[in-house]
Amino acid sequence: MTCPYSTLVAAIIGTAVIPTVIANRFFLSRHRLPKTAAVPPVAGEKAARLRPPLRQQSSRL
Repeated sequence: MTCPYSTLVAAIIGTAVIPTVIANRFFLSRHRLPKTAAVPPVAGEKAARLRPPLRQQSSRL
């Protein structure tokens, strides 16, 4: 009687553990990435020049 139940519990736990192990293997968390800038400074400056300036909002209500 306990054998089918144990198999069911093992299958359910396996369906949660196996995808988690696969995801942890192939995807790196952001907090583990190096602290260096992801975008080189030149590209960042170029992108800032291409971005249109924000319009000033009027203070009228």
